[in-house]
Amino acid sequence: MIELNHNTIALLDRALEKYETHFGESISASLILSPASILLIGDHTQNNDGILITAAIDSFAAAILEKRKDRNFALIIDGVSFTEQIQNFENADISPDPFERIIINLIRIIKTENLIPNGFNCCIETNIPHSVGHGKISAILVSILKGINKEFHISLTDEQIKKYAYKSEEIAIGKLANIGFIDASLNAKSGKIIANDLRLSPSKNYTVKNENIIAAICDTEIPISKFSTLCEERVTECEIGIKGLRLYIWGIKNLRDVEISFLNRHSYTVPKKVFGKCKFTIEEIQRAEESLKGLRKGEIDKLGNSMFESHVGLREEYQINSDETDLLVSTAKKIPGVYGSKIVSCSTIKTTVTLLDENSQPDFEKIIKEEYLNKFGKEVTLYFYKLTDGAKRILKKELNEAQL
Repeated sequence: MIELNHNTIALLDRALEKYETHFGESISASLILSPASILLIGDHTQNNDGILITAAIDSFAAAILEKRKDRNFALIIDGVSFTEQIQNFENADISPDPFERIIINLIRIIKTENLIPNGFNCCIETNIPHSVGHGKISAILVSILKGINKEFHISLTDEQIKKYAYKSEEIAIGKLANIGFIDASLNAKSGKIIANDLRLSPSKNYTVKNENIIAAICDTEIPISKFSTLCEERVTECEIGIKGLRLYIWGIKNLRDVEISFLNRHSYTVPKKVFGKCKFTIEEIQRAEESLKGLRKGEIDKLGNSMFESHVGLREEYQINSDETDLLVSTAKKIPGVYGSKIVSCSTIKTTVTLLDENSQPDFEKIIKEEYLNKFGKEVTLYFYKLTDGAKRILKKELNEAQL
């Protein structure tokens, strides 16, 4: 379950303080804690019916949401007001900020689908680093939808919440939308790994034999220029590859239907630049399938090895790499107690995610910081997280008791 500890209590207190500063008393407001999510295997396979292996981490969006008597909406996220933007839905199409477009589209969906009879006031505070990437957006979307579900008693199912959150992403960022992050923020279980096979439903949580697994986020604080454009180009290149391969095999829906041996035999049908992207996607799906076999037995080793292999594939075939992330992953691989490590390919910042045994955290932190400083002459920021449950409503009574 989501633990009310020093960090979560402080985050909720901060959100309540901001809410009351802007909107007044929060006596009847709903309080939601929604975790960030991380993608461990399945990078860039969401458009090819991949298997997305994820987890939720104990870094949260805390939403304070209360219904209004009118039909207006007021929304503040990490001190930034979106109230003006969500009154004019034209901004959803012209804003250069993908996050802003997603948020505006979510409110537009809530309005146009008539999910609730009135508007709401909402204040969200997060302690999620931007380097987590897509998993931060999913936490915020889920917190809003869980908030209106509780506040307006509209009985949305988890599948409906996923649908509306995903739709807001899809409208705003097209094929970069990823339901795996949303699913983890909503349905993950504490200490478990969640797998979402996009050709099957629903997702499933898996218990691993080592109960001391934590996640480390290594944040270089170096931005990636033209991040969205690069990702969109790679999606398009994979679509070009599928069209070429369909000339030689009937019935291909997407790259999940293609074996790597078939791609190699018909490499001449796709441009060289496209071949690498297709190769990575096919092999990433295979890595996810192998990882899932291990998870069904409670084993983490296959997933960890797949993470290392995925990093190499992202560097060599998908051409998402940097000297900084390569050093972080290669260093992590040498540290006892580390299961797997890879670049976070959904982040606008050069970042890696690592699964490790909690007992190895001190050595990991010391070695990673030393190696990075020696190589690049600057510090790398590390965050360590436990694997946690999906989003939860927090009762005021619970919060008050935890504060004693």
